[in-house]
Amino acid sequence: MWNRLRSLIRKEFIQIVRDPRTLAMTFVIPVVMMFLLGYAATNDVRNIALVVLDQDRTPASRQLIDAYRVADYFVIAKYVATEDELRAMIDDNSARAGIIIPAGYGRKLAGWQSAQVAFVLDGSDPTMASTALAAATLIGQAQSTCAPWSGSIRV
Repeated sequence: MWNRLRSLIRKEFIQIVRDPRTLAMTFVIPVVMMFLLGYAATNDVRNIALVVLDQDRTPASRQLIDAYRVADYFVIAKYVATEDELRAMIDDNSARAGIIIPAGYGRKLAGWQSAQVAFVLDGSDPTMASTALAAATLIGQAQSTCAPWSGSIRV
């Protein structure tokens, strides 16, 4: 059995070496595919369109929005006035994520209370959604530890 296999491998190797086109396909195509897949197939998620519903409109809420804007993960697509507008933008794929900052957010932080914001995600792309949620959580945690009033922010 091993002799037959060895003979078959030898015959195929000789055939590949004799034909220049087959030799080129054998070595060039895997290298090209490796480069194409290396650049095309990436899980890097950046510039996620973010809709902002700021019901508080205080310096504290603007500081939180700036933290999301400065992060390389989010690009603020639009500021909206109602939750229905936010939902509509996510439903029609104008945005992939939304943040809702409730009224009284800045007052709670100034009073050393925990303040919560809502982060809404489009779950149609699980990779994007999990990356956006992780980034939003990290940004919220960074804001809660770096805030001058030292209040905690939960996302």
